[in-house]
Amino acid sequence: MSKGKKVLIIFQFVASLFLLLTVFIKDYNNNFIFRDYYLKYYYLSFFLFFASFLLIFLKKNSIKIYFINLCTIIFCLYLLEFYMFIKTKDVGVYNPNYLRQIKQNPKLVEEYNYDTTNALNKYLELSKKMEIYLMPSKVLISNNNKNIFIINSISNSKHMMCNENGYWPIVKTDKYGYINSNDQWSDNYPSLLIIGDSNMLTACHFYKNGVAGKFKKKFEDLNLKINTLTLSHGNNGPLMKLANIIEYIKETSSPKVLLWVYYDGNDAADLQRELKNEILINYLFEENFSQNLAPKQDFIDKELKSKFNEDGYVNKILNINNYKLIDFVRLIKLRVALNKFQITGSIKNEFSPKNLDIFEKIIIKAKKIANKQGSNFYFVYMPDNFWYSSIDEIDEIDDSRYEKIVNILKKNKINFIDFNKEIKIHPDPKSLLPFRTYGHFNEKGVEFFVNRTYENLLEFNEKLLLPSTSN
Repeated sequence: MSKGKKVLIIFQFVASLFLLLTVFIKDYNNNFIFRDYYLKYYYLSFFLFFASFLLIFLKKNSIKIYFINLCTIIFCLYLLEFYMFIKTKDVGVYNPNYLRQIKQNPKLVEEYNYDTTNALNKYLELSKKMEIYLMPSKVLISNNNKNIFIINSISNSKHMMCNENGYWPIVKTDKYGYINSNDQWSDNYPSLLIIGDSNMLTACHFYKNGVAGKFKKKFEDLNLKINTLTLSHGNNGPLMKLANIIEYIKETSSPKVLLWVYYDGNDAADLQRELKNEILINYLFEENFSQNLAPKQDFIDKELKSKFNEDGYVNKILNINNYKLIDFVRLIKLRVALNKFQITGSIKNEFSPKNLDIFEKIIIKAKKIANKQGSNFYFVYMPDNFWYSSIDEIDEIDDSRYEKIVNILKKNKINFIDFNKEIKIHPDPKSLLPFRTYGHFNEKGVEFFVNRTYENLLEFNEKLLLPSTSN
């Protein structure tokens, strides 16, 4: 056997084992719930593994042909990676949502005076005119040598939100770092509490056009004396939502209506990430666990503001990852393009049996805490916007996760508001989304959500929301 042949066989054998081990470790760390995503990498590693043994029996000319073909494939892959880098360079100049939306629905987007500035440049522009922040990534800080995991933001300050509707909204946070009006924390009236993720934060709107703002306006129009508070944050999964309830429900007035808003697009994946957080899991498994965050808000503000002075922190929040040589080597852009539907859409079977059981425990505990604090608990099911933004036939929506969730709710006799059904019977679901493309609800969608949620609550005979009981 020639020296060159030995080197090729050994290299391919080691590469296949390295790939297999890397994929398995990542798959294992995610409890194998993303098996569909990793499957192609398993296939590739097995192919390389067995091919390395087959090379032993190939003759010199066949080895030469194999080597040339292998090099050609590798060259073409990196050529495509370079092409993807050139193709996506405009993302650094324009708002990525704009680029996506104008590609999918150019007529609607061109009719709007769209602010195409990207997030970083817009933030830098605004920060020269005012003190302004971004909603921070989940942050771990230390107080008296004890770690604190922050679940909200800087209080009483301006924040720039996301741009999916052609403009960059600026909102002001309340005394606890949520996007509410401070007068809604009053003890004089009962409260509607909304627990969710970015969909319930403002969904890329000004406060008045977000879910909490629309509910507040609706109650005012109906002359209902009810506080409306959203205890929501972007990327909140089930454990984060539970943490928000435990930390801040006692700061609100009673009686209450609590809406736990589940988003099928990412809550299961968020739970998998949250289960790796040693502080968050205590909210579920320790009976009276709390970080006592409310009285620590001044300290939280100080620590978060200092973060914004750190180099690269704003880029981290905006998920700006400067393309590096290692990214080119890993074919990052090509892999993202090839996995487009798995990354932007729903990955099947996110809930492992273990995680589904944990999810049920979280919901049961949230309801128990809410009831103890004088709240009526309602589970609101929101389907993945990806489905009805990308398909023409609503009947094609995958309801497998929906059925699992509904079974849990029925088993535990939990009232739920079903937007899976609401969307399916809506005459034009895409009209609820920005420029009829994937994203959070547009203003029409928020209005639809608020009105149908209110009507569903009345159907549950929720007396708190009846005008006759509000005086």
